[in-house]
Amino acid sequence: MSDRTLLTLVRHGETAANLTGVWHGSTDTPLTERGRRQAERVAEHLAGRHAGEVRALYA
Repeated sequence: MSDRTLLTLVRHGETAANLTGVWHGSTDTPLTERGRRQAERVAEHLAGRHAGEVRALYA
């Protein structure tokens, strides 16, 4: 086991609020279709690269 920790930071996918320039803080706005595709690509990347290694995931 490695004594190193890998921290991966990922920004949320695109939302309708992003497109209009609204700062929404803790408001839960839905992802756009593009945002859903972005999230799917990130999930595929993390699953392929870090399979079995993820100890925590925060959103």
